[in-house]
Amino acid sequence: MAYFSYAKGFKTGGWTTRLEVPLPPGSPAPSFGPETDRTYELGLKSEWFDRQLIVNAATFSSHYDGIQLTYQISSSPVTQNAGNADIKGVELEVQSLLNSHFSLSGNIGYLDAKYTEINPYALAYTGRSLPKTPRLKFSLSPDVHTHLPNGATLRLGVDYTHTSEMFNDVQNTPLLSRPKVDTFNASGTRRSASSTSESRRSAQHALLLRSVVPVRESRRLAGRTRQHIVLDARTSGRT
Repeated sequence: MAYFSYAKGFKTGGWTTRLEVPLPPGSPAPSFGPETDRTYELGLKSEWFDRQLIVNAATFSSHYDGIQLTYQISSSPVTQNAGNADIKGVELEVQSLLNSHFSLSGNIGYLDAKYTEINPYALAYTGRSLPKTPRLKFSLSPDVHTHLPNGATLRLGVDYTHTSEMFNDVQNTPLLSRPKVDTFNASGTRRSASSTSESRRSAQHALLLRSVVPVRESRRLAGRTRQHIVLDARTSGRT
């Protein structure tokens, strides 16, 4: 199924009341104007081989006028109209059932986000890159599941996600930038179930392993890398 959509959005203007220094009596609070957005999207949703393969794809383009962003001015977050911006992107999602015991899914997204005009009257400097807009993000998730002789179900899965670098603030402060990050999640689940005449009882045992590995750290870490691993073992039951 192919589709095309058009949407228009609007956010009202307002004013900022969280200020580091109190305003003199009678002084107006810093204000900001409305934001409008026009988004065009063209996509395709498809199923193949008796729904064993699902492929969805989309491309979109969003045009912002008076985009509202939050500037960090000293310790005060201040909302301002940063200017006009275009955000274009493509997305691809694939889900596949390779056999009765193995499935594989993945997705990829690419963003091209940029200002078309920067407001010269903003209260602080506006960086060249839009905040929190990674150019590339993709993930891959294989999953193995099988039934054991005692009726239990065993499931093993791995998730891998890559997110490219991005700035966290409007001013594009280098110390606040986020490096490329690769995230690995591994999980193993054993679920047993039995039926009685009165109720159905089930128990689940899960083991989760997560590893977050930044590909590039910020300059203040002088090129060192770090790795965080969280091991979480859970057992839950209900009778």
